[in-house]
Amino acid sequence: MKAISKAIVVISAALSASCAAKVENGYDGGFDHVTKPLYGTVQIKSEMIKEPEKVLIPLRLFISKDVLVLLNDNGESFYNIYTLPNLRFINTLGKRQNLEGLHVSPYAESVRVGDQGFEIFDNGSLKEILIHFDELEISETKRIAGPTKDLIGFTPLNDSLYAIVPEPELFKNGTRSPFDDSEVLIVDNNSGDITRVGEFPPSMRENGLEAGVKVFAVNEKSQRLAVFYHLQKQMKIVGFDGKVIRSVAVDIAPYLNYETMSFSNEWGDYVYYTDCYAAADYIYALCLNESRNRYMWDMGKKNSEIHIFNWDGNLLQIIQCDYPLTCFTVSEKYGDIYASSIIYPDYIFRFPIPEIASVNGTKSVQGE
Repeated sequence: MKAISKAIVVISAALSASCAAKVENGYDGGFDHVTKPLYGTVQIKSEMIKEPEKVLIPLRLFISKDVLVLLNDNGESFYNIYTLPNLRFINTLGKRQNLEGLHVSPYAESVRVGDQGFEIFDNGSLKEILIHFDELEISETKRIAGPTKDLIGFTPLNDSLYAIVPEPELFKNGTRSPFDDSEVLIVDNNSGDITRVGEFPPSMRENGLEAGVKVFAVNEKSQRLAVFYHLQKQMKIVGFDGKVIRSVAVDIAPYLNYETMSFSNEWGDYVYYTDCYAAADYIYALCLNESRNRYMWDMGKKNSEIHIFNWDGNLLQIIQCDYPLTCFTVSEKYGDIYASSIIYPDYIFRFPIPEIASVNGTKSVQGE
């Protein structure tokens, strides 16, 4: 599924003090069930900054070369560029062109930020994009090994490894592919080796293609990948070697636990994790906590939350947002979180990163 159509699906659409003890000899295959964050829940008040440029479908926010970039498909271009920290609009860049080597349909979840720009998966290859205020310098870097057609997930892990979620064949025409029983594939682009991660539970197949949608946060230094699920309030910590380190089920209402519940019940239309951000010590994950219909049509709903985990999978804190959000990013340099909403496309939202307590005492993540 292309990034844009996936975004439409998304849009239209702590460990507890009593949680299970950590397994001493490695992962045991089960979920740790969390009923509250270790350091509580905080409510924030957003600053709404007027958006001067047309925003139709906000797909991704990220920071590169000390500017804020909104990946936004408005039918004509893809990138809105803003200064930091004052969020002054600079330019709209990245015109759509159906030509090899230029932008066709960039995959939002594939962004990997560098010093001078970013890398993004587009039309079957990775493209390096250098940011200039008046233009984007786009060059194709490499073709990708492994399955690259009809993807519902693609995230670079480092210079050669990629986490890929191919569209299962069984959802398209009733046939099976060699990878239908795997949740994620880790592909080594140098060797072509493919490592299977996790098992695709039969109960998830009941809901078809969308049950496989997930988002990833990557810690390249510690070689860990955090996997967050679209239709389940769950996450996993996975090593770059494909081994599952920990699985966490966030049992905070509303939630769906596919271990005990079927997708065919009334909870199945809820959407949970749709975006995430990886920092050195923390993982920030946007959780919609809402059904598609109510998210799109009931303007009074403000259930969006940002869940803050550490890289051991502990849920540290929950931020309750005051508006329904679609995508976000974090600047620990400036101590702020920036967000966009399909429901309020005329604004960019900004609010401070709250203080969270670490195991060594109270610690603010602002300015790290």
